[in-house]
Amino acid sequence: MSSMATIHITRAEAVRDIERLLDQAAGGADILVESETGGPVLIQGSSLSMDPNDPDFEAWLLSEEAEGLREADDPDTVWIPNDVVEAESHTLNADLLARVEAERKAKAS
Repeated sequence: MSSMATIHITRAEAVRDIERLLDQAAGGADILVESETGGPVLIQGSSLSMDPNDPDFEAWLLSEEAEGLREADDPDTVWIPNDVVEAESHTLNADLLARVEAERKAKAS
C-alpha cells in the first residue's frame, strides 16, 4: 500500500478543515501536521485504510508496532513532553467543540 502524496498543514489548518483532511488520508494521502510547540505529527493515509478484516492486517499491525519500537529506542528520537501534548490536545478539543457548536447553531437557524 503506497500513499499518493504528503500534505503539509499546520495544526490550526487541520482543526479548521478536519473533515477534508480525514477524507484525504482515507484516500491514501499522508498528512504532516506541523506545530509551533512540538514536533510534527504524521498521519499515514495508507495505514488509515487498512481493514481489520483484511488477511494482511495482522502482519501490517506487527510491522507498525516493530517500527514504533525501533523509533522509541532510537537515541535521536525527539520526545514531546506530556504537558505540551496535554495543552495542545486541550486547545484542539476546545477548537473542535466550538466548531461543532457553531455548525449546530448554523443548522438550527
